[in-house]
Amino acid sequence: MNNIFKNPFEIYSENKLIIFGSLITTLFSYVAFLLYFRMDGLMDIHFADQVLIHQPLLDNFINILTCSILLYALGLYLNKKTRFIDILATSIIARVPLYPLLLLNINNILKDASKSMIESSTPENIEHFSPEALTITLIFALLALAALVWYMILLYKGFKTATNSKGNKPIALFIIMVLIIEITSKFLIHSLNY
Repeated sequence: MNNIFKNPFEIYSENKLIIFGSLITTLFSYVAFLLYFRMDGLMDIHFADQVLIHQPLLDNFINILTCSILLYALGLYLNKKTRFIDILATSIIARVPLYPLLLLNINNILKDASKSMIESSTPENIEHFSPEALTITLIFALLALAALVWYMILLYKGFKTATNSKGNKPIALFIIMVLIIEITSKFLIHSLNY
């Protein structure tokens, strides 16, 4: 059971992972729309004052496709037998730990807490400091950090399984590629300005 959370790529077929991941991605793209979130980068989740119904789904599509294409290119460099479908399954499934973070903003709890923290951060408003807002913000930050770590573990485990890579060189190249993917996906989303 523990391996399902650490490396589902060794347990389930790529087709099952893609179907499951696509359903979860579609569901949480709708949740992001309802709760005013944008996912405008590989590892980014942001509040927005206005979100159109198609934006979170397009954000996820661009993030997943960019990640898949660039990790596939790296995979081919490391192992010519790397299959795109395995990298696609990895890119879809690895995002799953990020999605529950969206639920922390039900009834705008997180958005209001963040706004309160920003407003009370100036010297003239420090007396309006809210311990509740700080607690909510810290809980979100800790959960976001845990989700990000889990995301990176899944992304690397899936990549490693898909490419059958070993040693330190693939790890270093993977880290560099993740940074390139983050920059590329963010650039594409903001360039399209949908």
